[in-house]
Amino acid sequence: MFKILHFFKMLFLLTTYYPFIALFDFTVEKKKEYRSKGITINLNYSNCKLYRISEHKISHSKHIIYFSNHRSWGDFFIDNVVTEYCSKFITRIEVVYILPLYVYICGHLITDLIIFFKRGKTSISEFEKLIKHNQLNNASGNDILVYPEGTRRSGLDYACDLKKGLIYYAYKENCPIQFIISKNKENFLNEKRLTAEKNVNVFVHYSGIYYPDFTKYRSMQEFYDFINAEWKTTFNAIYSTDHESKIHEYQQIDATKTHDDNYYINKSMLYGIRFAIVSAVVLIPAILLR
Repeated sequence: MFKILHFFKMLFLLTTYYPFIALFDFTVEKKKEYRSKGITINLNYSNCKLYRISEHKISHSKHIIYFSNHRSWGDFFIDNVVTEYCSKFITRIEVVYILPLYVYICGHLITDLIIFFKRGKTSISEFEKLIKHNQLNNASGNDILVYPEGTRRSGLDYACDLKKGLIYYAYKENCPIQFIISKNKENFLNEKRLTAEKNVNVFVHYSGIYYPDFTKYRSMQEFYDFINAEWKTTFNAIYSTDHESKIHEYQQIDATKTHDDNYYINKSMLYGIRFAIVSAVVLIPAILLR
């Protein structure tokens, strides 16, 4: 029971309390600073540490697409850190109704962190136009991060075939790809087990950059076959290694580090959100007590 209560406490802190507090922090002016403050506080509270286990580091090449492994809800917090707060997530519009403050107000309106789509109602061409629009109209310095496995795979420590959509898109639009595969993310926050562990070490592997070389890969399928094979080899190597015993060999990732933090929050919109929240806090009790 205690573990379940701790899970809901962490979920509340991550998605409601700290985003709400940050809304009224008048010292925060930049989008990535807003994101980093709340996540860093939670990582410190949980004593969660991240370690880079690869030779390569995060790349910020133009129009790069990050491929990350999907483990749990903890991904959306950890993957912010490992990209130096340069990730932009793609999620179903239905998530807005579950976490309106974190997902829509903070994630979409304030920090330009999330792209919404309607599952089952968005065609492939519409989806690709949505991705391209966000790449060409980048108002926050964020690059697309996707979970190419297509579903959460908590507890499944072996690689699966990747979905083809974004690999085909990367080939057609000449977008570089980088793998960011992290081990133990689901221990930080796991909605299936309803657990949020403390003292978790997350081990992060950054791949090299994969370019869709048209002379080497004559078709989208050839490029997909290559990326799919590389993913499986990399994933299985990471998950079959005992990293805890070699932790002293790895460099700890600075959870406060942001890249290209030159994008300011829209003050007019922020003031409007603050006014709406304060008005609701004042008016709702008044109406109920009439």
